[in-house]
Amino acid sequence: MNSYKALFTAFFLIATLLCACTTSPCENNADCGNGWLCNDGVCGAPSAGANGEESFAVPLECTTILKGALVMNEFLANPQGTDVNGDGVVDPFSDEFVELLNLSNEAINMKGVSLQVGSHVRHVFEPRCLGPGQALVLFGGGHPVSTSAEYTLVSQQPLKLTNNGTSLLLLDPYDQILDSLIYDSLATDSGSFTRNPDGVGNWAVHPEPAKQRKVVHSAGKCSNFAVFPDCQLDTADDSERIDANECEVARAGEIIINEVMADPGAFDSNQDGELVWQHDEFVELIILADEARSLEGLLLTINGKTRAALPGECFPNGSALLIFGGGEPQISHERGLAILVSPKTLILPNIGGVVAITDGEDDIARFVYGPEGGKDQSMTRYPDGFGGVVLHQSTPGGMPASPGRCTNGLSLVGGCVQRGQ
Repeated sequence: MNSYKALFTAFFLIATLLCACTTSPCENNADCGNGWLCNDGVCGAPSAGANGEESFAVPLECTTILKGALVMNEFLANPQGTDVNGDGVVDPFSDEFVELLNLSNEAINMKGVSLQVGSHVRHVFEPRCLGPGQALVLFGGGHPVSTSAEYTLVSQQPLKLTNNGTSLLLLDPYDQILDSLIYDSLATDSGSFTRNPDGVGNWAVHPEPAKQRKVVHSAGKCSNFAVFPDCQLDTADDSERIDANECEVARAGEIIINEVMADPGAFDSNQDGELVWQHDEFVELIILADEARSLEGLLLTINGKTRAALPGECFPNGSALLIFGGGEPQISHERGLAILVSPKTLILPNIGGVVAITDGEDDIARFVYGPEGGKDQSMTRYPDGFGGVVLHQSTPGGMPASPGRCTNGLSLVGGCVQRGQ
């Protein structure tokens, strides 16, 4: 009997270890078992942060998807020899895309949602929160550059949106239809097919005149090229910009130095296509105040030396300012994200330093770091805005940095940091 128990115990342990070797979807740590943690919707072994402490993922705080909340908003079946995904390779399958849009007022969980083309399921989405009014672009392949959408993804299988027409089905985790579309060859003649108005209108050829571009599309943006969720706004209209005279200058505690990149290594932080370490150094600031705040008269200093004067415009609560050391940043300008190139290179020491925002007399924000600055990755607060400083690759997702975005890749200005969190 004892030998039988021993054999059974051994078998159970082996089976447990085998199960632990693979990842599985989760919404919180309790879903994982075996002492593993839920990291960005996927179970994984605990990892040590920069201070040696275990990193715990934040459970997905978004609602289960409901019919009518998620729709297909745009698709491109015929790229016509154009590098639509921006990866430098022209490919008729990789440059196809389908854009999804969240019409609800809440973030929705994409876990288990699938896209079916004809009779074939091309992609099943992993757990992730898609913000209210935000879009997701799914390309057929390649290595797409980021769009203005909250997510820019690559399909698990080529989409194969045939030029002579087919059907598209968006299914929930229980294979119930969330949205559907049948198109013919007319939808592929001049570029993308899109809802007009976005999200709620009927399907039609893209409203932009074909003469303006070889292939007409607005992947990751509204059909009028505004940034989601503000599709009805004229992006050239500054009427919503707050006058700097109508807000107070930020005080201590209202501006946070959230992320600092002192050693970019081989990471093209500013996404300008060139690896120049002086240009790819950056400092990311977040405004956390009860009301909009001006940065008029404030200075960015590195070890006491002034590197840049901050812009005088007003910044709403939750907005961000990204300061690069040089180059021509190609980071997507999302609503609420401002990008500044310092007139002087930042020269952030790899061995440690003090980054400060000062009014000329007193520091109102400080970020102190040591030799961990020379690890080919940024140092970031985790959770964003309020947490302690850790190396970026110790956060869920393991990326070297996330300039202008949350550590998990979500939109920084879309709500991952809020006052009083």
